Amino acid sequence: MTNIQKQEIVTTINTEISRLGSGNKFANKCGVSAATLSQMRNSEWELISDQMWLKVANKSGHTFSTWQIAETTNFRMMQKVLTEAKQECLFVPVSYPAGAGKTAGLQGWIKANEGFNYLLKCRDWAKREFIENLIAEIGLEVPKGYISIDKLGLIVIDFFIERRNFMPSLLLDQANSLKPSALKFLIHLYNELEDEMSVIIVGTENLEKEIKRGVRYNKHGYDEIDSRFGRN
Repeated sequence: MTNIQKQEIVTTINTEISRLGSGNKFANKCGVSAATLSQMRNSEWELISDQMWLKVANKSGHTFSTWQIAETTNFRMMQKVLTEAKQECLFVPVSYPAGAGKTAGLQGWIKANEGFNYLLKCRDWAKREFIENLIAEIGLEVPKGYISIDKLGLIVIDFFIERRNFMPSLLLDQANSLKPSALKFLIHLYNELEDEMSVIIVGTENLEKEIKRGVRYNKHGYDEIDSRFGRN
C-alpha cells in the first residue's frame, strides 16, 4: 500500500471521527485500538500492517481515488430515495437485483451527506448479532459480559432518541441476509422513532419476497414489518 493511499484513508478517518463525535467511537466501529488510529493520524506508520490499513478502510467505507463510481440511473435513483427518506423521516425498503448499484449508491450518499447518517453492511445475523454490530457501527462499545437482547436494543433506541432532533438515518445494506428476528427489531425502532428518523433497508429481490411470504403465511411480525416499511 502506498503512502498516498494511506493518506487517503487518514482523510476518511478524520471525516468519520468528526461525524461520530470522537476517536474512541470510530475505533469501536472499526474494532481497532484508539492507539492505532492515533498512529495513523499522526503519520506513525512504520509498525502498522497493510492488513490493518485495509481493515480500517473497509470499516470506514473508504473508496480509493482510483476507484471511480459511475453515476448510473440506478445510482441517481438511490440518491433520490435516500434524500427523500431523510427529509421525510421515512422507513423505506429497496429491493433490486444483485449488481444493480445499490451498495455504491449507499456509499456515495453517505460520503456526500455529513451528519447523523449510519451505514451497516448486514450479514447472516440473528437479532443479537445484528444489534451488537449496529452498536459498533454507531460508535458505541458493545457491553462486556452477558446482557439481555432487550437491553442491547435499548442502547440503540436510546442512541437515536438522543439524536432525533437531527433526523438521523440508518441504512442497512444487504438486509436480505438478516434473520427474521433481526428484521423484527426494526419494528421497535419504528414504534419509538416514527417521524423522527429514517431507516432504509436495501437488498436483493429476496428481501421483498421474504417479507411478502411472511405476510402471506401469517408469520409472526411480518405483517408489522410490511406495514412499517410502506405496504404496497
